[in-house]
Amino acid sequence: MPLAETRKKIYEAAKGEYGLLVDNQVHELETVKNGIVERLGAFYGQGPVYEKYCYLEAFSTMLDYFRSGRCSELTGPDGAYNLFEAELRADIIVANIREVNERLSVIEKNQKSLFEEVLKINQTLVDIDERLTGIGNDILSSASTVQRSLQEIKQLSAVTAYSTSRTAYWSEVNARIAASPTVSFGMLL
Repeated sequence: MPLAETRKKIYEAAKGEYGLLVDNQVHELETVKNGIVERLGAFYGQGPVYEKYCYLEAFSTMLDYFRSGRCSELTGPDGAYNLFEAELRADIIVANIREVNERLSVIEKNQKSLFEEVLKINQTLVDIDERLTGIGNDILSSASTVQRSLQEIKQLSAVTAYSTSRTAYWSEVNARIAASPTVSFGMLL
């Protein structure tokens, strides 16, 4: 909320309680303020000070220059105007340097945060790599086990095929024996 609105609300609240007393004090303060403004305008208007510097900070600073002996005149290369302008520029430069330093501090904090996050990400990647390596080793181990199992199945299949062929042979022999009672054992072989 702007300052003028705040003052108006305070004034209205106080006026409701104290009415005429507040109005009289406000009127007195405005009269004093207007008198000071008029006297300052007259004072600044009388002097040799250039209009640009007719405000309290500039005027009091230049007065200090004269009292301290830093300047002996308003104009010229070593005059109060030039000194004031140089200090004003220096203050602006210092303010800009402070602002740059503040921004650099923010950047530094952000870089530290970013660096910490990058470290966390790197650690996560290392953890993932270790897990994947473990999974890969498990897969290789399982594949080796499966390979051995397949080799065993192949061998068992060969044994089963051989046994099946022998069983078929002996079944045929038994069938012949059963079909012909006169066949001797020697004839079968």
